[in-house]
Amino acid sequence: MATITITLRETGKSVTATLKAAPPKDKINIKILNNLDEGFYDNTSPLQKDKYGFIVGKIYKIKAEYNNVNITEVKWEFHYRNNYLSTKQGLIKKISSQGDEIFFKFPSDYCGGLIIVKAYIYYKGKTIEGREEFFMHNAFRWFDRVKVENRIKNIANDPSILNQHVTPLCGTAALLYLFVSENKYKQLFQDEMMKFFRTGKGKLNNFTLDPNPEIFSMKPIVGNSDYPHYEDDLTDIMPQADWICLVGMRSSSDNKNYTGKSGETWDGINWVSYMKEGLKNLFPNNKIEDKTSIITGFDYTEDLKTIEKEYRKGKRIILLIDVDMFKDSVSYFGCLIGYHWIVYKGDLVINGDKRTFSYYCWGQDFCVNDKDHLIFRKIVFNTNYYGYIIF
Repeated sequence: MATITITLRETGKSVTATLKAAPPKDKINIKILNNLDEGFYDNTSPLQKDKYGFIVGKIYKIKAEYNNVNITEVKWEFHYRNNYLSTKQGLIKKISSQGDEIFFKFPSDYCGGLIIVKAYIYYKGKTIEGREEFFMHNAFRWFDRVKVENRIKNIANDPSILNQHVTPLCGTAALLYLFVSENKYKQLFQDEMMKFFRTGKGKLNNFTLDPNPEIFSMKPIVGNSDYPHYEDDLTDIMPQADWICLVGMRSSSDNKNYTGKSGETWDGINWVSYMKEGLKNLFPNNKIEDKTSIITGFDYTEDLKTIEKEYRKGKRIILLIDVDMFKDSVSYFGCLIGYHWIVYKGDLVINGDKRTFSYYCWGQDFCVNDKDHLIFRKIVFNTNYYGYIIF
């Protein structure tokens, strides 16, 4: 109870009144019996109060308690709210007469938002309810939503910044670079990649994103030796959105063993078959032609002229080379982990035994007019070139 004194202005007299506090509200307590899981904490988000929350794929045991009463019948409701979405707001599921404990696995569609858990009982002639709110982490629960969203927008505006970093995902980067370069696909890329970040599922035309769930547990932080980084600069780590996009695509295809860890080279190799299937799914109305070969060392001058001619007609072309080409090294015997995909960008110049052209790779468009652009000796190009895919 509290006592207050009020002085009346008209009479100057004081009046003392005693206020009684409202009785505590009769409510059900709702508890999670197994631990909530840690994830990235965005202290700017109205949806999170700390770093704990539900995660996709895990079954949670939830209990209702009421004044030590043995509850036999409980009506449960689960609601969802997400300030960043315009859809999926409302009731998830209503369950009746399940007792005081239930087991529940929350669907991936409801990641990245608030799960409102409600419980109702009918006791001594009245309905008593309880309500608790719990955050459900994004599928990539250790990643920063704001950083990811901003980077995805930037990639949509300038696909050349998409960076494979130290991963073996040159081919995947080439596929996505070409996809996002199409104006008609920019918004689809943004929408589906943010959906993928949130739920762990997405679709770019016919390319289904459904990866090895192990990738959802990756921590994109300095000091995590599993997260892609440069050995000579451990603080130079791969951008979060680039990792999600590229690793998510590669792990969704023909080899789900790949989980995007640093040094995980073999499982991430972008085989020709993977590239063709990826192009077929990303660009379903195009004819994909495979002009690659396992043999090198011939004179490919006419190949280059044909490639330039087709590029000028509007064809999109990905070259398969050995990275030794960038080292000005003659290499008749290639190495599988040295194979590298680059996107051909035209501007072919053949000058005696020198060749040069514009191309995309490693998070950058390399143009022939750039001051530091590479010029390839004929013998270096001819011994590091393995053909191309065109569509």
